[in-house]
Amino acid sequence: MKKMIIISICLLLFGCEKNTTANTKTDLGNKKINIENKIENKVIDIKTSEELNLFKTHIASLNKDERVSLSKAVDFYLNDLKSCNIGIQDEGYFLLMDFIQEMLERSSAVLNTFGEEKARDLLNAYFDLKTKGKITKEDKDFITDLKNNYLIMEFDEEMTFLAIDYIALNEKFTSLGSPEIKEYLEQKAKQTKEILFTNPEKITPLQISERLLFWDSFMKKYPKFKLADEIKIMNNVHINSLMYGYSGYHTNEKEKITEPFKIAYENIINKHTNKEITKLIKNYLDTAVKLGYKDTSKLDEISEKILKLF
Repeated sequence: MKKMIIISICLLLFGCEKNTTANTKTDLGNKKINIENKIENKVIDIKTSEELNLFKTHIASLNKDERVSLSKAVDFYLNDLKSCNIGIQDEGYFLLMDFIQEMLERSSAVLNTFGEEKARDLLNAYFDLKTKGKITKEDKDFITDLKNNYLIMEFDEEMTFLAIDYIALNEKFTSLGSPEIKEYLEQKAKQTKEILFTNPEKITPLQISERLLFWDSFMKKYPKFKLADEIKIMNNVHINSLMYGYSGYHTNEKEKITEPFKIAYENIINKHTNKEITKLIKNYLDTAVKLGYKDTSKLDEISEKILKLF
């Protein structure tokens, strides 16, 4: 009786058969099906690896000096990897970003012929906003070309450069990739809309503090995210803006912290998970009020300590 019970359990759990060779083949076949159907994991099976290699071959064939290559690369991604599992889609996305970043480094230099006023007009025209100067047919064609190729213009005080239009890219990737890729793209799209370096009057110190809080939470949630270095660079730019001010916003006025920065500092103090950061920013805020900004060297010293934590 015991023997029959054991055999019955074996049949239920493992599907045991007298023919062990046939059973082994069945098990292997089931395992392969399970791997291919396990959408939530990041296992790379033979079939999808071949598709990833095909995507690599396709983007390697593109000319990085031509803007149209960006949209072609996105199309290759959608055609080659759309039906793959999440792990493959993520790997493909990181390859796509590497390709785009290298392309942007090559092509941004050609935009330096634009002056700041013209660049701002083109950017405003890109978002159908009011412009100061006249937008010619050539300008409109240029803007259309950017839109067709997931590009946007940005500029700082020194140069004009191309950047990824994450608003358009996010729309293409809404059903693709892992949860971390989706969250990453949604936040990048939000930041593109805010346009920190092109229309500084459109973004407040509070919004910058919210970016820092978002990425802090994101990296806590996904500590092994492959684009962590990029996020670190973004955070460094944002905390520099908060500690030293930026075009359109100044940290102090008449020996007082301006209200927008005070709100931003308090937001970080209340919500950031890194207690060392919150302690230093509170120290900065208290010291600034106490000194009335008269001892800037002391404040700079605290600022530098804060920057090192990002």
